[in-house]
Amino acid sequence: MAIKASSVLKEGGLDEIDFKGRTQANACYFEDPAGNIVEYIARRDTSSKSNKREFSLNSVLSLSEISLSTDQIRKYAEQIKSLGIPVRDYAG
Repeated sequence: MAIKASSVLKEGGLDEIDFKGRTQANACYFEDPAGNIVEYIARRDTSSKSNKREFSLNSVLSLSEISLSTDQIRKYAEQIKSLGIPVRDYAG
């Protein structure tokens, strides 16, 4: 999947957010073809260095989290747990 520069979302004229606090990360946001907002994060403490100037699918090293929006939280949390995927902050 190629990310078109025009699809990268900007805030205050910036297309990249620098989280200088405890996360030590940079992020960019864009809309996917379905209109969902996608966040890509480069964590400085855990990500490998790269000399590549262009971002592509091959640049993705791992997936650390996925957010799902639903009004049926308990139902979907139980389904996710049944797959062996840990659910964060779920008191169950």
